Amino acid sequence: MSITPPMSVGVAKGRFDSRLEPYVLDCLARVKAYLGREADVEQAVAVCALVDMKNDAGDMPQLVTPSPEPAGARDRVGHQHDNDDDDGGNHDGSIRPQPRLGRRRPQPPPPAALTSAGGGKVRKAPHMRHRYRPTERSEARSSDSDLFARRFKDVMNARASGKGEWESFVDARLPRGAAAGDALRAEEVRLCGELDITEDVYRCQRARFFLGIAAFTEEVRRRQARGMLRTQWNIGKTQFQLFGTMDANKSSKVFELFLELGWVQPAKQTPTSRDAYEQMFPPEHRDTLHREMRSWELEHITDSSLHVVTTL
Repeated sequence: MSITPPMSVGVAKGRFDSRLEPYVLDCLARVKAYLGREADVEQAVAVCALVDMKNDAGDMPQLVTPSPEPAGARDRVGHQHDNDDDDGGNHDGSIRPQPRLGRRRPQPPPPAALTSAGGGKVRKAPHMRHRYRPTERSEARSSDSDLFARRFKDVMNARASGKGEWESFVDARLPRGAAAGDALRAEEVRLCGELDITEDVYRCQRARFFLGIAAFTEEVRRRQARGMLRTQWNIGKTQFQLFGTMDANKSSKVFELFLELGWVQPAKQTPTSRDAYEQMFPPEHRDTLHREMRSWELEHITDSSLHVVTTL
């Protein structure tokens, strides 16, 4: 075991503290055994101190005391300038400590880059936000027509939220050409088969759709009278999806059938289409729907800033 001198005590020009005499003598002996000749004190102590410090460090590669070499080793070292990694010496003749080569810990391979089917790199997916959950406050960011359609759905669901409870919506005004009573036209029966829905479900959704058109028509008329209609409200597939409780694609198919039968106007509203709807739904029918929606909103929505049904 080597003796490491205090770092505060220096050794220079062959002079050293007497307290370090055992360490210095040990250094001289080790260097002489390595070189096969005498070495000066400063050189011997410097080399041995470096070797000892490296060997004592737990996180450093372990070094050992150089092993003795033949007397001619020093001369051979001085002439091998082109292979310093093998000779263990520097060009100035000083001694370089030799590391002990141990087994290297295996390192895991770097992760392979993701590639697409076409060979290109796949971009990292951006940070995803939490899924949007609509609330009364957040709905304020929607358009006026969407807000009104959602409020209509709330009111109709208060009557009945089931898909096939058509008896709760018998007040709906059906267009001319619709079959009398509970009967359905051949086109409607065929559509029920294509959509895989029962006739009761179809009757319920059809009634809700025409009640929604009537409520929209009355709300647009009132907003226009008060100068509140900033943009025209469409009545199309999107609104049908909000009026009913059926799958969105199925609701769109129903709108397409109604359009083919001439029961509804094109989605983009014009003065002509609004007049057609006002003729289709009598004022008393529209007023009754409007009062129902207004009463429900006053009862269930405490914050008046969230009301969407006009008061006129």
